[in-house]
Amino acid sequence: MFLTYDCYAVVIDSLGKKFEQKRYTRVISLAPSITETLFFMGLGDRLIGVTRYCGVEREIVGGIYDPDLEKIIKLKPDLVLMLKMGSYENYEYLVRRGVKVFVLDYKRVDDIVDNMFKLSRLLKGEEKEEIIRSFRYSFYASVRNAIQFAKGKRFFFLYSYPLIYTASSNSYASDIVRRIGGINVVDHLKSPYQTLTVGVETLLKLSPDIIVLSTENNKLIEEELRNLGLNSTFISVDPMEISPSVRITNFLLKLISNLKSPVVPSR
Repeated sequence: MFLTYDCYAVVIDSLGKKFEQKRYTRVISLAPSITETLFFMGLGDRLIGVTRYCGVEREIVGGIYDPDLEKIIKLKPDLVLMLKMGSYENYEYLVRRGVKVFVLDYKRVDDIVDNMFKLSRLLKGEEKEEIIRSFRYSFYASVRNAIQFAKGKRFFFLYSYPLIYTASSNSYASDIVRRIGGINVVDHLKSPYQTLTVGVETLLKLSPDIIVLSTENNKLIEEELRNLGLNSTFISVDPMEISPSVRITNFLLKLISNLKSPVVPSR
């Protein structure tokens, strides 16, 4: 369900905190996905600070988990946007210093669009909502298209190697897989976090149909895993393509393309 708050002067964040709807003009984003969403909606001009991973020309205020808190305070933002998965200690510190911190959470596919509407209302950018509706249409069309190719397929997300971090059952990535009819092969391994670690032996035993690679050395890792006996379909993506941002449609298009015309590895 899309939360529009048409009848209210406040927007509620993922922690249940109420924020006044206003044209915030000094905004700091503590996540690349939030930064990309704001630029996509035409609200990037409100940003005065971003993380080192955001790739835009704004003041750099550290990372998602290690922001430069004193620098943030010195910039005098009227709003800081951060992910729920970020450090709660950092959140508490900023709030104690009088900084308004709006927290967004992304655990479901629907959260991408829901949070876009939430940000547009929070920042009084309702004129941008036609952009959101257009994205919503194309995004869910891509989801429906992906189902016919991904249904029943067993997925594994590989974020690092040889220490393997992957998407846990309560992650945003795992929800994407469920929505297109697939199965995350580690869903039975419970974790309180959105990621978990497994060994190479576990990956070999799971033998997923599709391995989504989002590391710095995708080709080398694919070659090594094939040499170890994995015959999975490997799909290389930019990390932002499987983050909760508008680039999720890129991932779905790559997935459809690979499953339509699978690449046969050379031996």
